[in-house]
Amino acid sequence: MNARPHPQAPAVPARESAGQKCVAFLIAGLVRLWFRTLRVEWRDESGGLAAHPPETGSIWAFWHNRIFCVPPLYLHVTRGQTPGAVLTSASRDGAQLAAVMARFGFDAVRGSSSKRAAQALVECRRRLRDGVVLGITPDGPRGPRYELAPGVVQLARVAGVPIIPLHITAPKRWELRSWDRFQIPKPFSRITVTLGPPFRPGDDIDAARGELAAIMRSHTVD
Repeated sequence: MNARPHPQAPAVPARESAGQKCVAFLIAGLVRLWFRTLRVEWRDESGGLAAHPPETGSIWAFWHNRIFCVPPLYLHVTRGQTPGAVLTSASRDGAQLAAVMARFGFDAVRGSSSKRAAQALVECRRRLRDGVVLGITPDGPRGPRYELAPGVVQLARVAGVPIIPLHITAPKRWELRSWDRFQIPKPFSRITVTLGPPFRPGDDIDAARGELAAIMRSHTVD
């Protein structure tokens, strides 16, 4: 008699190690100090959604190479009154990023299109229903740079929440030799931050993906 096959267990994301926790503590402290030296020009074109986000939640979309300023910037804009979460990969790199974000009070949903995609979708929808602002890098975690994957549009469509493009421009910066050319604004320089009008995708996912990509690229200055 053949035994029935057991259903495959959900993939388990890599957990942060003790070393990663120490590194995260140092990185978070450095980012906080670094951000305080910057002169931020803030432009809110979202209709006030930064201070008063929808009760159903919303998605902030920004390119992967602009992550550096996002955690302290979000806390500065919302004054810590609105819970935030980020979508990170289930890999060890994702564990490190999740550890850093946790030092800023952010929860992390672990998953990507290649691993834990279904579980991540369910978790993202649950957090959005709780009114959380979910941060997503639509060209992450491995690129290509500035190529918008369809996941963010699909999630917004299913969850019925708006996508708010977050644009960060740092004319004076360093760029790392990573796939995304990760950007670090130089201390005491000026950055321009724009929270764009809310974008609500329609039924045509491909068309919505192209429209959102065009919006985000139109504000991208390299």
